[in-house]
Amino acid sequence: MVLCWPPRKKNHSAGNPRTSLACTFFCRRQVFDEINDSLKRFWEIETLGIQQSKPGMMTREEKIAFEKVCHSLIHDGERYQVAVPWTSASPALPNNYEMACSRLGNTEKRLLRQSSVGDEYKQIIFSYVEKG
Repeated sequence: MVLCWPPRKKNHSAGNPRTSLACTFFCRRQVFDEINDSLKRFWEIETLGIQQSKPGMMTREEKIAFEKVCHSLIHDGERYQVAVPWTSASPALPNNYEMACSRLGNTEKRLLRQSSVGDEYKQIIFSYVEKG
């Protein structure tokens, strides 16, 4: 429900008479509860990472990650060490040493053929080394 009424005084600025209108808004309890719930969800999202999550509100994956972090947390007297929660084991990586050597050889040949590109490449690498 919306109630509107004119105020008691009229505004007269710069010779232009204007009438203001004041409004009051009322809403049903159900609408108010929906707005309130939306605001609560908004502030829950806004505080992510600031407030600690409640264990009952975690998904299954979050609970597994939380348990993994708790069980792997180690303090060595100087710093903390913790396992990465989203990995379970080291993946089996293929041995691509021969391919890497072949690519390096081809890159070196190309840089020797195109001396201007090789010189620019060398300057960039040296600048990286100087910067550390």
